[in-house]
Amino acid sequence: MMINLLKPFLYSNKMNLKPYVPLQKNQSINLFIKKPSTNFFYNIPILDEKGRNNKLEQDNDIILWKACITKEEIPVYAQLLVPADAKRINMYGKGFKCRVSHAKIISIIDKNGKEYNECFSVINKHKSKYTLGQMIYAKSLGIICYKFKDQCDRKN
Repeated sequence: MMINLLKPFLYSNKMNLKPYVPLQKNQSINLFIKKPSTNFFYNIPILDEKGRNNKLEQDNDIILWKACITKEEIPVYAQLLVPADAKRINMYGKGFKCRVSHAKIISIIDKNGKEYNECFSVINKHKSKYTLGQMIYAKSLGIICYKFKDQCDRKN
């Protein structure tokens, strides 16, 4: 028996949206969606205040940003290369946070462009160390990151 949480909508062909597929009774929702072509939300753009689409591509390598700090507590940005096989999800609501299952650190820079070889997670302080060239893996819910570097500066 199907539980209809929402009635199917009529979509414009211009937006190329896929139809909503309701969940079945006792069906769980996987937070990481690898190929959600049947998921209604997959094709909806997530625009920030600058009009940029924050929706993560699902089948390609992508570049994301993570807010970090150095040993000296200097705020830095870690540039992440998320491989095509990594699981990823957009967080809806304020902040435009994303979560990914794994990524490679390809650069670490501060606001002035100075490069660093290592940094640490802002949330876990000096527990999660990130080194240039290192492949990092999520320990629980995913690595928090952002599509655009300036979004790392938000307090959310």
